[in-house]
Amino acid sequence: MKAVLRRLRAGAGAGSRPCISLAPPSERRMPSRLPAGHRRYGLDVITLRSSGGKFAAMSVSQAEFRKALGSFATGITVITLDSDGEVHGMTANAFASVSLDPMLVLVCVDQKARTHAHLHSKKRFGVNVLAEDHRKISEYYARPARAHDRAAEEAGAQFDRTRHGTPVLHGALAYLECRLHSAQDAGDHTIFIAEVEEVVVREGKPLLFFGSQYRKIGEGV
Repeated sequence: MKAVLRRLRAGAGAGSRPCISLAPPSERRMPSRLPAGHRRYGLDVITLRSSGGKFAAMSVSQAEFRKALGSFATGITVITLDSDGEVHGMTANAFASVSLDPMLVLVCVDQKARTHAHLHSKKRFGVNVLAEDHRKISEYYARPARAHDRAAEEAGAQFDRTRHGTPVLHGALAYLECRLHSAQDAGDHTIFIAEVEEVVVREGKPLLFFGSQYRKIGEGV
């Protein structure tokens, strides 16, 4: 944001091009009715001004949005569930903890994904945290079109079953057995919030994703 603001300020000379500046922290706790020339973006109040008397908000393209989110390093999970005895899964890094009491997690799923309908109907799924040697498994379950019965042959994925019948990936760093708590549509995705009923944790290093590339964990800092 600072780089963008500097660039905009540099371009706002004697002409009428607008410039954007963040209001100081003392002005960020403002009532719902903001003064003219102010707009609220998340937790920040942004002041929009122009020597020509016209105000313009900063626009963000989808490519810029994706690039910004790519700067946030994440682990990778595979969400698994049983459907008529078959293992269904999808790769997801939009996964996070929500609450400790009760123990809740969330995963965001594209509404066009096949797993989306399965999650609504089954209301139970597993979260498998991938280890650093699981890149092929991540790529396999990230493919839009995939045959669920070829995971072992193409990616080396092997599964056990929990007492609930949920598939558990061999070698996963952690496994969480989840029961659907609630679902909330958000844009083109749905946020599935689930209660964690069981966990399994093993030693190892995670597979990471940063800057649209797979990574391995490095030394501590």
